[in-house]
Amino acid sequence: MIWFVSLELIRREFLPDRSGAWLDVLEFESLHSVPDDQMLAAVIESPWYHHDYASPRGDEPEPAPHDIHGPYQLDHVKAEEFVPSRPASMKAEITDWLDTIAAEPGFAIAVRDTLARLVPPDSRIYRLPALGEDKMHVYGWVVGTSGFHEFVILGEDARRVTVVVASDD
Repeated sequence: MIWFVSLELIRREFLPDRSGAWLDVLEFESLHSVPDDQMLAAVIESPWYHHDYASPRGDEPEPAPHDIHGPYQLDHVKAEEFVPSRPASMKAEITDWLDTIAAEPGFAIAVRDTLARLVPPDSRIYRLPALGEDKMHVYGWVVGTSGFHEFVILGEDARRVTVVVASDD
């Protein structure tokens, strides 16, 4: 069965580093528990997901139509592109990224604390792999010079979903 899934944004968090690196967190809640692939599709459909990360995010989602997500054309970002991950793998990838960018100590601590809070050990996590330059939009190259690391964390009750993006511009 395919459900219509409506997501409500319940929390936003943005952690910037002076180097231009940042961590962006969007936490959503759904009225229904649905299979993971449908929840991922609902995330992609959310207007809050349609953001280039090259410009500041406003208090409202980007006006429609906005066909960009991070460095990619939105039509190339599909639920089936996401690959299963594990909490330890997610934390290791972001820790490696923090080391690569030589993050300020305060930023690194804030990122690690945020991940500890958001990622319980039994989380179902999906990672958006690099989709390739041919999937980027015209100015996609300005985002993610040190990598574009995106994870979707599905909560235990299957109604809570969190998008975590670590990158730079």
